[in-house]
Order: sequence, then structure tokens, then C-alpha cells
Amino acid sequence: MSASKIEWTEITLNPTTGCDRISPGCDNCYAMTMAKRLKAMGSPKYQNDGDPRTRPGFGVSMHPDSVLEPILKWPRTSRIAFLDSMSDVFHARVSAEFLGRIFATMALTPQHTYQVWTKRPKRMRDLLTDRRVQGAMQDALLDIQSHGRSLPDWAIRLLFARTAQCPWPLPNVWLGTSRARSAKVWPVRWCNSQDRTSALIRFRACLLIAGKNALNCCPCLFRAARCRNSYPRNVNDVCSCEPRRCPSWQ
Repeated sequence: MSASKIEWTEITLNPTTGCDRISPGCDNCYAMTMAKRLKAMGSPKYQNDGDPRTRPGFGVSMHPDSVLEPILKWPRTSRIAFLDSMSDVFHARVSAEFLGRIFATMALTPQHTYQVWTKRPKRMRDLLTDRRVQGAMQDALLDIQSHGRSLPDWAIRLLFARTAQCPWPLPNVWLGTSRARSAKVWPVRWCNSQDRTSALIRFRACLLIAGKNALNCCPCLFRAARCRNSYPRNVNDVCSCEPRRCPSWQ
């Protein structure tokens, strides 16, 4: 667990690291810059270089030992957690099986709220709507029950309940996406991909590009099917509320 200085979250979880450039908003990616520094410092998670167009240490990597951190190492008191601050968990090189393990951990820690943010909403939609991740999550729960390492007593009790019946979509998981645009209109196909994704809470943010300058708008949160506002199509409509106080999901 790492405390975060990002204003709309509290802690970060990185079971995957690394990514690839897919839009102009990636040109000034803080994670890509930080990975280069962490590789030079010898951090084990950042020794994979990956695509030559990215900086050193930013190859896509999966880290199984980090998946159970919220169960084994985090405090039981509720936290808002950003997943992933150093990667995109819906990258094509992150398998559905590994995503299922991540979702199993989120299912076993309902006291925490997880903000899952991707720039690949179509893959997120495809994996979550055709039940591949849901099935992999159930397999991961059964595997933890049968062969998993020692867990705290509270996690074992919840594990048996979740193995028997697990809610879907997970109520403590927010699914969000962002996109870099020079214009002030949300891309319709991008919005539609997220609209058809199974989630109780969705959020969006737009990264405005103006020459070499980038302005990152605060995420706008929406509770699916019960939101009092419609999804924004213009960046001027983006909500600037703090996540815990945002009227769109209270």
C-alpha cells in the first residue's frame, strides 16, 4: 500500500506495471517517467523495458505477489484505492485470468473502494460483459479457498461467503476511463464502450491537450442507472467535487 498525493484517491495498488502509448495524452505520462527512475534505483517491478517507444522499466508486467496485499497488509478500515497508478490493468497483455485474481481480492475486501481506471474501455467492456473476468474471479476464489496461503480469520469467513455467492458487478469497484482530446467533445464511441460496461459506479476524465500543455480534469462520477445527471458530453460539464462528497453518487 502506498499513500497517494492524488487529490481524488487515498492509496494506490499496482499488481501490474507498465503500459504503451495509445494517445497524445501519453506523451507526458508521469508513470512512464517514474518507471525510468525506479528502474535505475533497482526496483524489481520496473526491470522490464517492453516496447522501445516507452521509457526504460515501463514494459507491461504482472505481479502476483502484489494481488493479495489489500488482504494481507492493508488496514481493515476503509480506504479509496486507485488501481493501477503505474499501469493499465485492461492492457492487452494483462490476461483475463490475472484480472480475475485482482477482482477476487476486491471481492474479499468490500470495506475498500477501488477506482479502476483504463484508457482501453472497449477491452474493459468486452472482458466484463462476456463474463470472462467474472468466471476467472470465481476460479480465483475457489483456488484461494483450496490452495491459498494463510489468510486472516475475517478474510476466511468472507471467502466462503463469496465462493458460494458473489455479487456482480462488485459494489465496491468503480470503473473509469480517460481520453486525451484537443477538442471539447467526448468521443461518442469511447463513451458508448463504457456505457455498456457492467459497473454500479462509472467515472470519466478528459485530458485536454493544448500544444505542450496538458490540463487533467477531475474525474466525474456516476452511479449507474440511478444517477441524477446524464453522462457529460462536454468537458465543461465535468464534475469537480471531491469523490466522497460528489452528488452524482451519494
